[in-house]
Amino acid sequence: MRNRHMPAKPIFSGDDAYPQTMLMNNESCNGLTKLEYAAIQIMAGNQSIPGTHNRPKTASFDAVEKANALFDELEKQENKS
Repeated sequence: MRNRHMPAKPIFSGDDAYPQTMLMNNESCNGLTKLEYAAIQIMAGNQSIPGTHNRPKTASFDAVEKANALFDELEKQENKS
């Protein structure tokens, strides 16, 4: 599973004492993905710029595009290490 699709703040169901084991085994958990969480944060920041609050579709598209660009760059940095 790629980093951007991992849960940002996972909410696990059940009594598993080892949530990391669940992630490694690709078991499902609830919550936002890191990509979704990053896009929300970027969109909130973009909305603070004067004149952008009246364009929600443009703002949401830009936020997702910027979040994907962020994860693309992070993956490049990881591959260099």
